[in-house]
Amino acid sequence: MKNKLKTLGKCLLFFIIWIVLVVITERFFKLYILVDFIGKSDGTMQLYHEIISLLATIIATCILIFVVDRKRKIKIFKFDAIGIDTLIGMGLGLGYSVLIIVILYCIKSVSFDIKNASFYLELVMWIIALLIHCIMVHLLVRGYVYRIIEKEQSELSAIMITGIIYMIIHIKYYGLDILTIFNIFTLGIIFSFILSIFKSLWSVIIMDFSYTVVLGLGTGLIKLTSNYPVCVSSSVSNYKFFSFGTYGLLSGILITIINLSLIIVLMLLKIKNNSSSKKQ
Repeated sequence: MKNKLKTLGKCLLFFIIWIVLVVITERFFKLYILVDFIGKSDGTMQLYHEIISLLATIIATCILIFVVDRKRKIKIFKFDAIGIDTLIGMGLGLGYSVLIIVILYCIKSVSFDIKNASFYLELVMWIIALLIHCIMVHLLVRGYVYRIIEKEQSELSAIMITGIIYMIIHIKYYGLDILTIFNIFTLGIIFSFILSIFKSLWSVIIMDFSYTVVLGLGTGLIKLTSNYPVCVSSSVSNYKFFSFGTYGLLSGILITIINLSLIIVLMLLKIKNNSSSKKQ
């Protein structure tokens, strides 16, 4: 019990430091550095807020790793195979996106207006902001917090708890829509399992970024937070009750089925990997 409270205390300390740093960093940047720059467009404003959150996350992570838990020598990123990790993340993210789109096409539930697709220079700013957001969120949830729970409690605890934290963070954007929040929770569990299996936070980040670019920024099938633009408009026809809801695919039963199926597959893969490790 004492060990669990100690782990909880470290996690709470991390999030408290992060919140304080977000406030301090935002004030500093707004007052001294980006006063004129941030007001130019929605894209630059979004990029500004994502950079602030990422800086706070990096500083909070460094404080916990190098000051509070310096004896544990916690490692979050591995850079020895970043090319392979990037390809794994892209493969998983694009595979997830393509699977969903193929199913929607098969049931004739969605159509895309490719002829009127819109691409413009500021879109680059939104894509960069989205990448920074993915780095920030996963470093916040699956960086120090995941590693300390994994080391002091268990890998399963780390997977479940970070899945719950990931869900709680998104309540701010999606409210308490039950199916949406449950789908985000299952997606969080998938990300944690990917981290557990491939041992690469970068792969998780790129997976999230890839699928969000395709299903969110690219097609609008997933309603992104804030005022992110959409390149190719999509329209929903058949089986809308099955596939879509208030927040697009995130509110649909289709995502629930796909996510739960993927969790079962990842669990079996994890069990198989653990069995192989024990035999060796």
